[in-house]
Formats: sequence, C-alpha cells, structure tokens
Amino acid sequence: MNTLKQKGNHIDHTKANVYLQLNNVSGEYFTGNPNPELPEGWKLKKLRHHNRTNFKGVLYTNGEEYAFVFLGTDVKNGKDWAANAKMSLGSPNAQCKQAVEFCNDMLAEYKIDPSKSKVTAVGNSEGGREVIEVLQQTLVKNGVTFNAYMRVNKEDYPPENFENLINYRTENDIVSKCGKTIGQDFIVPVKEKRRAFKFILKIFCLIQVQAGVSLPRYRLHSP
Repeated sequence: MNTLKQKGNHIDHTKANVYLQLNNVSGEYFTGNPNPELPEGWKLKKLRHHNRTNFKGVLYTNGEEYAFVFLGTDVKNGKDWAANAKMSLGSPNAQCKQAVEFCNDMLAEYKIDPSKSKVTAVGNSEGGREVIEVLQQTLVKNGVTFNAYMRVNKEDYPPENFENLINYRTENDIVSKCGKTIGQDFIVPVKEKRRAFKFILKIFCLIQVQAGVSLPRYRLHSP
C-alpha cells in the first residue's frame, strides 16, 4: 500500500483517488470508448480536442462540484513532443493557452461560479503544466496534479495563485523533478526503486528536452 510523505501544510487527501481516476479514464473518450467507468456521482459535461495541437480537455460534474481534466503527453503524437519542447523553456505553450480558453468558455457557458461551487483543475505530466496556467489566468484556484512537469519562471507566477495547488509525485518520477515545484508536494513512495532504470530514464529525459511522459496507473492512499 502506498502512503504519502507530506511536504507542506495539512491537506485532506480524500479526493485524491477520485481525481486520479478521472485523470486515468479521460483519455478513453479520445480513443473510442464513450462510456469509461467514472467515480460514483461524476458525469461527463464537455470534451474539447484541438487537432492542430493535440490539446485534450474534459469537464466533469458532480452536482455543484466540477473538475477540469487535462491529459498528459501522448508519446506517439509528435504534436505533444513539440509542445513539450516549448514547455521545457519555461514558457506556456499553445496547449496551456487552450486549457485557459477551455476553462473560461465552460465557466461562461454553464454559468459556473468558482466562488460558489468547488471547481478543480486536474492534470498529469504535461497536463499538470496546463493546470498551473489555468490557476494563474482564470477564476479556478483549486488544482491537483500527478507527476506534473513544473518548469516555469517562478517570478511570473505569484505564490498566492497556487495556495490550493496540490502536487502528488511518485518518488522515482523524473518529469516532476524538472524545475522547482509550485504549490504543495506530496510524495508517493514506490516499492521498487529500479535505480538503473531511473538513471536511463533521466538521461532520456534530458535528451528529449525534458519532455513529459504519460502517468502510470496507480492508486493513492491517505495516511
């Protein structure tokens, strides 16, 4: 069983598995499965896919609670690698901008008020970087990331915008260690260290311009 090592203030982790499950199944909508298994009470509200950049965003609802999910890198898609290359410089790429547009469009279309409803942005790897941009530029101020790519120019991102950003990281993940973290970190230990594999992956990461990779499917357990 995985446990969490805390780096930051106390936070309730009861929703971690819910957001992780939403994150894990969201890609199925774009690969031919219109009815993936969702956490209890959650329903699909809206999908958005920009073919030009391969941005993929999903909006879910559970009563008056909403979750925006941004997908991580599709390792078979060259557009995602191009997006990662720009992201490695610390600047938001086109997918980040489209994530902001998607959030703003959905808030307006469905008259969602983040001051009255709980609205959370969720993403892994590259999608986690998009979460940062959403919290920076929209009214959404709750964020949850998994093994997110975090390289940003921190002077451009005031910490008060990220007080409710929680980052879950597996301790052997390389991508989430590229750059200093914004928000609060919680480390998920793994049983197998795989040191040789970690070293090879780190070299690969550096060669590939510190590009993001897809999040493995695992479950979080509160302490």
